[in-house]
Amino acid sequence: MKVKALVWMGIKTEKFAEVELFLQNVMDLPLTYRGHDFTLFQLPSGDKVEIFSPDETNQHFAPDSIACGFLVEDIYQASQELVQAGIELIGPVHDDRPDGYAWQHFRGPDGNLYELVYDPERS
Repeated sequence: MKVKALVWMGIKTEKFAEVELFLQNVMDLPLTYRGHDFTLFQLPSGDKVEIFSPDETNQHFAPDSIACGFLVEDIYQASQELVQAGIELIGPVHDDRPDGYAWQHFRGPDGNLYELVYDPERS
């Protein structure tokens, strides 16, 4: 597997509002989307930082934790390499976006959540 970059960070936190304000006002990250339980910042490089409240049920990682995403050239090949290495995949490859962006969650040997990312804009 060839990892090209670290392109995504997810933060699930009890201090959702405080972290959102910190990233927006202190770190000056560009706000792309704000919802009730989810906020998205997208950097000029295309990298994403997402914040999730503990109530956000679509994320598979524990509150007060951080997950990161690794950019790969072929998400299906990389997913198979994880399986062959005995790594647990969490759910299917999410590849239904019209822009071709896709991701695959997996549980690392440390028990933490990570993800593979395919981004056709960055391949």
